[in-house]
Amino acid sequence: MGIARIKLISIKIVTRAWRLPASRFHVYYAVVLVIFFNCIATNAWSKAGGGFDIIALGTEGGLRSGNLSAYLIGPHGQSLSVACDAGNLIDGIEAAVDAGNFSATIRPKDYPLSLTGYILREHIKGYLITHGHLDHIAGLIIASPDDSAKPIYALDPVLQTISQSYFNWQSWPNFAASGLSPQLGKYTYVSLAGSSQQELLNTPMLVTALPLNHNGIVSTAFIIEYKQDIVVCLGDTGADSIQKSDNLKNVWQFIKSKVREGRLKAIIIESSFTNEKPNDSLFGHLTPKLVNQELLALAAIVGEPKLLKDLPVIISHIKPSLAQGQRVQDIMLQQLELGNTLDVDFIIPKQGERWHF
Repeated sequence: MGIARIKLISIKIVTRAWRLPASRFHVYYAVVLVIFFNCIATNAWSKAGGGFDIIALGTEGGLRSGNLSAYLIGPHGQSLSVACDAGNLIDGIEAAVDAGNFSATIRPKDYPLSLTGYILREHIKGYLITHGHLDHIAGLIIASPDDSAKPIYALDPVLQTISQSYFNWQSWPNFAASGLSPQLGKYTYVSLAGSSQQELLNTPMLVTALPLNHNGIVSTAFIIEYKQDIVVCLGDTGADSIQKSDNLKNVWQFIKSKVREGRLKAIIIESSFTNEKPNDSLFGHLTPKLVNQELLALAAIVGEPKLLKDLPVIISHIKPSLAQGQRVQDIMLQQLELGNTLDVDFIIPKQGERWHF
């Protein structure tokens, strides 16, 4: 309910109260209602001013090079964010600009670049890279000559992959401040120690990185915090039950208290394939059935499944198909909803789309 509508209702109730026969009770009743509805309005306003803004720069897990995994996450109403993965940057920024989802971003009149350039260089304050596979970092690499200096946050094995496999003067020039010489010094590697919270530079946000198992490759779950609220952005991961690991369980344990406090605002989690994909061909990925299985594991750890009702769950890294027939995204949503006993809010994202959670 919007603030203007709340105030309109309060005015109508007060007007009707004063039309009743005069008495101290009616006056008291009217005053109490004014206070009550103004409190609701104030509370609604406070909620509208908090939380996170998330923009999908890339939503898919392959095939199309211009729509690979990348999500901007920032404090609501502030013209800044960090990217959780950077498989795509420029195409996604342009899609969001065209959709009007950067309309509040004001580019200085004397700024020499386009709005897309301004967002790349000034709005994005850093990169959280879940793992070193190309579909999660290609956008950063390709945009690096035109980017500004900023940090790259990751677990040590991921930073090693970036340094040794990409910024190595063979795959690409070394735009980092360390590694093979000469070092162009644009990006600073920031090592995230597991379960240790760190500041995201030039933002009011904090981040904790927990390792995930992506078919034997180290991937990452980023828990991004702002004013005690959190968003969880998961990189590629297999199910604990298939990979014989506790990585996702550890993430759910870590955020348990935040869920109980109502501080979990959204989860970004992959579902690369539909349920038809055999478990032995997943190679460290999830399906709708496994996503629901892991959310049920979270609910069991929290102990109150109802706390997950209506939780926004953005489904990332959907692998498109060249086959004729129904779109993979539509099949994915149908299968997710079929097992949605927790009644979470599954979201199949579109490139350039924006949400406030």
